[in-house]
Amino acid sequence: MRIERTRRLIGSVLMLAAGMAAAERTVAVPAALEDWRGWVLYGQEHRDCPFYHNREAVAPEHFVCAWPGLLDLRVEDGGAAFEQRWTLYGRTQWVPLPGGNRDWPVDVAVDGRPAGAVLRNETPSLLLPPGRHVVTGKFGWAEAPATLPVPNETGLVALTLQGRRVAAAQRTEA
Repeated sequence: MRIERTRRLIGSVLMLAAGMAAAERTVAVPAALEDWRGWVLYGQEHRDCPFYHNREAVAPEHFVCAWPGLLDLRVEDGGAAFEQRWTLYGRTQWVPLPGGNRDWPVDVAVDGRPAGAVLRNETPSLLLPPGRHVVTGKFGWAEAPATLPVPNETGLVALTLQGRRVAAAQRTEA
């Protein structure tokens, strides 16, 4: 009984500290409790992530651990290039890339270093560690496709066709 009560107390202290500093990687925890951090937060990695303002921040799905930035997509004759910034919290996780089986991204790099995309949930994806990252890549084709898959997680897209910025790129459901 006493062990369970102690565990709950330590858990409450660490959860409160984690919630107050969700956007920070370092959470102030008293030195005497530091050795308990991993034990208390085991299976609760999402608590290091920001949460939606209109949710209670109780369930894991109330937290967002991978935040995509603007997808800058530049289409020219013979291919396209893209750049997108990602901020990841909490743990290593998968991030989706533009493209698909028919139009696979090549020359993919993370923070300037080559990276290999893999097919996950029918989408080209990368496994990235927590932190801020810049993901770049290219597409090559003889003729540009009419559409290019963009992950649902990506909300902001800047599209440039043949050097001209498209004011309002159209998104359709696949």
